[in-house]
Amino acid sequence: MIKKNSIIEITITDQGKKGDGIGYINHTPILIPNTLPGDTLECRILRIEKRRMYGKKLTLLTPSPQRVRSKCSVSEQCGGCQLHHQRYSDQLIFKETLLKHRLRRFIECEEVIFQPILPSSDILQFRNKMQFSCHKPYDEDIQIGLYATRTHRVIPIINCPIMSTAMNGVLTSIKDIIMAHDVAVFNETTGSGHLRHITLREAASTGQIMVILTTTQPSFAILKSAEAINKIDGVASVYVCLESDRTKDQVLNSNLQLIAGKPFIENEVMGLTSKVSPLSFQQAHSQMTETLYRQFIKALNIAKHESIIELYCGTGILALALAKEGLQVLGVDDNPHAILDAKTNAKNNNLTVQFICQKAEVFIQSANFQTATVVMDPPRKGCHPDVLNKLIQAQPHKIGLMACSIDTLGRDLRILINGGYMVTYIQAVDMFCHTPHLEIITILQRQNQNAE
Repeated sequence: MIKKNSIIEITITDQGKKGDGIGYINHTPILIPNTLPGDTLECRILRIEKRRMYGKKLTLLTPSPQRVRSKCSVSEQCGGCQLHHQRYSDQLIFKETLLKHRLRRFIECEEVIFQPILPSSDILQFRNKMQFSCHKPYDEDIQIGLYATRTHRVIPIINCPIMSTAMNGVLTSIKDIIMAHDVAVFNETTGSGHLRHITLREAASTGQIMVILTTTQPSFAILKSAEAINKIDGVASVYVCLESDRTKDQVLNSNLQLIAGKPFIENEVMGLTSKVSPLSFQQAHSQMTETLYRQFIKALNIAKHESIIELYCGTGILALALAKEGLQVLGVDDNPHAILDAKTNAKNNNLTVQFICQKAEVFIQSANFQTATVVMDPPRKGCHPDVLNKLIQAQPHKIGLMACSIDTLGRDLRILINGGYMVTYIQAVDMFCHTPHLEIITILQRQNQNAE
């Protein structure tokens, strides 16, 4: 009988939705991180539940044909990426299979609607936003890194391979500066110290980097450090974010103060210049953003006479890209800062797009959608149910939806299908290399529109 801490030999045959390898003992699945189908290994049983067990890889006896040497020295400890040890072509196969399997838990999907996954052009040095946690153990050096999976244990990062060389250099310099200024770094166990998180944002087209220091209080040492950080080559903007509640783990909020440099960094996507503010959304993969947007516009197949309404428009880059194609576009978002940036971006690019600051579910009640194509790129949690239900009542003839969570996409599609829509196109784009995540383009048509 297998008990907690038992050591067993097992062969991995499947891969779970978070990328963990799965083996079976007496038909009970055992999930083991950092393993792949085809691995044979010794593992320790860490937790036993009613329907599954969790284990830890001890000794790899026979490696999977999918296994490669990780480019990251801490990938097995760090919770940032889960698939550095898997050959990239096999990552894509896993993700395509995962997408189809998970979506079919929510809706019926014919194979013909799935397009081949679009692979990333760059699988290293692509990510333009990283959020690091800071920790100062008693009588030890400062640690800056990412949390280990399912813990608050900081894994120190010396060089992150999915981040640009410039961003890695800035992170190293920041550590030297906060040590030189004797900044009190947070200790979660004791609650002492101030500096909790460091956020880096990069505008790949210009090389400008924004630094945000999240702290429990704006101490003199932190403010002096921020001024010194602004002198690092490539840094254009330094903010301090105040989070006084030491029990909260929120990295960013609206309590931001610009300490040095410009209030924003400037990026270019699809020939469009844009402002990137501390809370602005931009796609995380610098090199694949244009590919994603071009594929989305192509899949929408919008006639020149049609109007477009974009809900959750954010700072308006997709809306502007559509307007650049000669289309009439209206963007809606309930974030006043995003709408202000969107209007500025439209002016700076000499494009005419109407932007409205309003909740999507409120806006839908007063607009005519029946001749419009609706596009949406909601946050990871998906669309608010009120938005979907009111959208069904408004009856736009076509809906284009981008999502970065398979399960929330499936939930949202089920509501739209039950409301009279059919899925005609699904395209996965790999924007999150070495993780199980995807960006997913979906096109829906109203089923009775031909009859009308």
